[in-house]
Amino acid sequence: MKWFLLLVFSLMSISPVLAQTQVFNNPRVNGYAVDRCLYFGSQCNQPAADEFCRRNGFQRARRFAWNFMAPTLVLGSRQICKVPGRGGCGGFTQITCTGGRTGATPPPPRGGKGPGDPCQTREECRSGICLLGVCS
Repeated sequence: MKWFLLLVFSLMSISPVLAQTQVFNNPRVNGYAVDRCLYFGSQCNQPAADEFCRRNGFQRARRFAWNFMAPTLVLGSRQICKVPGRGGCGGFTQITCTGGRTGATPPPPRGGKGPGDPCQTREECRSGICLLGVCS
């Protein structure tokens, strides 16, 4: 019951969302171009662009563009794609994010642990939620 009340009060304190937009040209994370796939070869384009936007304090990607390039960072698995040329890695050349939060600083990049994995902090979990020592 305590956890439920804590969750309710936490949600109530979230500031209202404004329709802010930001264009990221040639987006990079840790010096690498952002791969167009969230996981290696899957959940490409919109899911990967949305994740980039969420990591930068926005709700979602409104539009994006990509091209073949290497190396790229696959956000969901933190792998580096090194396959050059057509049919190889694809990286975003532009992402337009929308739905920014008032007064919010961008959240730190999330870790690679999935649901059920042990954790000590929320930053270790892909979901950003570490509850009772387990990623949600």
